[in-house]
Amino acid sequence: MDLLVLVGAVVAGALAALVGSFLHAATVAGLPTGLLLALALSGAAVVAPALALGSSAAALLAVGGWVATALYASVRRPEGDLLVQADGVGYAWLYGGTVLLAALAAAVHRLRPRWEP
Repeated sequence: MDLLVLVGAVVAGALAALVGSFLHAATVAGLPTGLLLALALSGAAVVAPALALGSSAAALLAVGGWVATALYASVRRPEGDLLVQADGVGYAWLYGGTVLLAALAAAVHRLRPRWEP
């Protein structure tokens, strides 16, 4: 069960980064709603597995899956396109997301429930 949750944490982080990389540039009435939704989804993908397992290892694995996928989405493809542009919103997605997820992983580590299974 624990191994399944740890693998699920990596997959959740990677999926959140993939969806967020497509969503982060969306705006509604000039507001960066896509970026806010992408960051909220990514935060949930880090916190949920850690709380499900009661371990900060799940949070760290989710952050690792997120970082690897988000960085891959920002690399130019052979055909010349990329998902994350080198602009303010793209940098906010990559750097802001990394800082947010690192802070959430640290918070989950400090605030995780202390129980014996």
